[in-house]
Amino acid sequence: HLNAGSRLIVFSSAWCRNHPDDTLEAFVEKSDEQVSKETLDAWLRRLNPLLGHEVHFVCADRVGEEALSLLGKDTDLRTRFCGTSCVISLKDGSVLKALNARDAGILVVDIPISRRRSGLQESGAPDDPIFA
Repeated sequence: HLNAGSRLIVFSSAWCRNHPDDTLEAFVEKSDEQVSKETLDAWLRRLNPLLGHEVHFVCADRVGEEALSLLGKDTDLRTRFCGTSCVISLKDGSVLKALNARDAGILVVDIPISRRRSGLQESGAPDDPIFA
């Protein structure tokens, strides 16, 4: 993303609290606050190479649960999705807005995207801040 000059990364996810092949011990219930904190920390670790740059990360993450039997597992266990849809400024690693692990909703966040010269604008892309 740095080489391409990306300033906005949009990620749609169905991140699970547990992998379907995890042992039973991994299905211990955690608080929504703990799950949200762990999820946000995971995104920041993965995005570490972009920290300090004018980039924003927008994640829409599934909430709810699903029976593992739908994945062909012979069990009554259910996997829960992490939720925690968020908008993160990678300039300083700050979470601009986030939902918790159970909340389905819409986040509305003003993201400042500065205009920059790039090859996109010169090649005929619309005169739009996303392409600038």
